Amino acid sequence: MLTIPRRKILKQLLAGWGGWELCVAHAEDWPTKPVKIVVPFPPGGYADVYARLLAEHMEVAWGQPVTVHNRPGNGGVVGAGAVAQAVGDHQTLLMGTVGTHAINASLFARLPYHPVTDFSAISLVVQAEGVLVVPAASPARTVQELIGLARTHNNFSFASAGPGTTSHLAGELFRHKNRLNLIHVPYKGNSPALIDLIGGQTSMMFATLQTVMPHLQSGRLRALAVLGALSTTPPPLVRGLPSLAKSPWMGKALENWAGLFGPAGMSAAVVQKIHAQVQRILQLPVVQARMHAEGMHFVPMSSHEFSQFVLQEILAWRETVQASGAVIEG
Repeated sequence: MLTIPRRKILKQLLAGWGGWELCVAHAEDWPTKPVKIVVPFPPGGYADVYARLLAEHMEVAWGQPVTVHNRPGNGGVVGAGAVAQAVGDHQTLLMGTVGTHAINASLFARLPYHPVTDFSAISLVVQAEGVLVVPAASPARTVQELIGLARTHNNFSFASAGPGTTSHLAGELFRHKNRLNLIHVPYKGNSPALIDLIGGQTSMMFATLQTVMPHLQSGRLRALAVLGALSTTPPPLVRGLPSLAKSPWMGKALENWAGLFGPAGMSAAVVQKIHAQVQRILQLPVVQARMHAEGMHFVPMSSHEFSQFVLQEILAWRETVQASGAVIEG
C-alpha cells in the first residue's frame, strides 16, 4: 500500500512555495532557458518517439531548445528517479510510463521515488496497443501453438523491455495463467530486446504495436494476438487478431501509456502552460493520423484528471503484479 511520508509532504510544500514565486514572477515568460525531457528508456520505444514529437513542436511554439535525454536502467527507475530528485527545476520534464508510475509501485520492494508525491502530473500523452510477437522463424502461428511449444521446450523464454514494464508483467501473467515454465530475459528497453528476439535468442515478447510495426511490415516478426482493444478499428497489421484481454490465456486488459511529468512542486502556471501545448500538439490532424496508424490513442484530460488517472492505475496494477508473483528486491 502506497503511503505518503511526512518528509515528502514537507518537501513538496517547500518546493511549492518556490513554484508559487516562479508563478508570480516568471510563468508568463517561461521557458527562458532550454527544456529537457528525460525518457527513462533507450531510443526507439513509443515513449521516446512521442517525447521527440512533442519536443519538436514545443521548440517551435516556445522559441527555446527542447531536447530529449535517454536515461535507461532498471525498468525506468534510473531516469524517473533522477527527475524526482530535481525538485524546483522547472526546465526538466519526464516522459513517464505505466511502468515507472503504476507497475513499479507494487513490483519493487524498495522504490527510490514515490510515483505520486515526487512528481507534478502534467498530461497523459498516449495509450498504446500491445501485441504478442514471435520471430518469423517460430513455428507458432497461433497462441494455442505458442503455448504448446512452451510446454514442450525447457528453454522457452520471453523478452521484456526491463523489469516493471508491461512487456515484463504481461509475460509473467501469461506464464501464471497458462502454467508455463517461461524464462524472463529483461533488456534495457524495447529496441535491444527486439534485436535479440528477431535473432532467435528469445522465443516471444509482448510489445507495443508502434515499436514492432516496422518488423511486422518487413516480415521479421509475426503477431499472434493483441493485449487489449483500445480501438474498434485497429490498424490493418493486427486487424482480426484475437484479444488476450478477452481470452482465458490472460483474461485482463494490460494497457500501455505514457505521460508527461515534472518534479514535485512545479509551478501550477508552468504545468498549465506545458499541458496546453501537449493537448494542442496531440490533437493536430497529422498527429492524430499517425497515432491511429501506429495503434496509439490519446484521451484529452486535465492535469488533475491525469493525476487521478495515475492513482487509479497504481491500484489497478497492484492486483496484476500480485497475481503474477513478480517482485524485485533492488
